[in-house]
Amino acid sequence: MKKEKDIPDALPEGDYLVGKSELMQFLGITAPTVRKIIKNREVPFYQIGSKFYFEKSTVSASSMKGVSNA
Repeated sequence: MKKEKDIPDALPEGDYLVGKSELMQFLGITAPTVRKIIKNREVPFYQIGSKFYFEKSTVSASSMKGVSNA
């Protein structure tokens, strides 16, 4: 199984992992845009099987300014 990053034992206080659907809602983007983010490795992510997870602190709206909605 290919992993982008090792899953941490603990995240910083107040941070948590979000899945693709939560990421779409949080940033107001579409599924194709999330796939592009993953494919281009625009933000760090964790992969468990076929599921992808993102640290909410790394995907704030300000850090995703350059990402266009597909």
